[in-house]
Amino acid sequence: MMFVLASAAAGFAQDTNFLIAMRIIQGLAGGGMGALSQIVMADILSPRERGKYMGLFGAVMAVGTVGGPLIGGFITDTINWRWNFFVALPVAIVAVIMIQRTLHLPAVTKRSFKIDYWGMILLSAGVSLLLIWMSLGGSEFEWASLTSYLMVAGSVLLLAAFVLVELRAEEPLLNLTLFRNRTFTFAVIASLAVGVSMFGTSVFLSQYMIMARGASAMQAG
Repeated sequence: MMFVLASAAAGFAQDTNFLIAMRIIQGLAGGGMGALSQIVMADILSPRERGKYMGLFGAVMAVGTVGGPLIGGFITDTINWRWNFFVALPVAIVAVIMIQRTLHLPAVTKRSFKIDYWGMILLSAGVSLLLIWMSLGGSEFEWASLTSYLMVAGSVLLLAAFVLVELRAEEPLLNLTLFRNRTFTFAVIASLAVGVSMFGTSVFLSQYMIMARGASAMQAG
């Protein structure tokens, strides 16, 4: 529901700051839905069946990644950019109703647990600072400048603190002992490589086509 409300609010945005704020909420809600769907799948499906359904999840994501920029560009050029947020609302509302009516999760045994708040804060802060440095470097400040050095150093210190916290946490956000398994480590590296190439290309290539080549939104998509 948070995703639906944030999408509607973003479509009605009257200034850039409000649009960015709603997009942040939309992204948080969308990320939560993505993670929660995997958790639900693990609860209701046996390990033997999960591969098939993960394939369906992956297929939907692949179609969305390829078709989203093209459809969004078409909507922007022919209707209005606001409809990029409105167009998904009916589907999302129907999905919420269907989930409420049909999803019945098995009872879960309650147990005490500790949330790794420090891990979440340090990881988010370290990665966010690095992304801000990469986004603003060369335009808002020089790459070889005091601001640039401080941002990189701050990001490194935050991520190093994250590693130390995870090694001592009772229930860490990221269990670093998993990286002792070579198969797990190579799988993570492969996933990072795929993510960087796929999302980096889709975001920056479209911006290059619009800003440098003068392409329309649909052409860039």
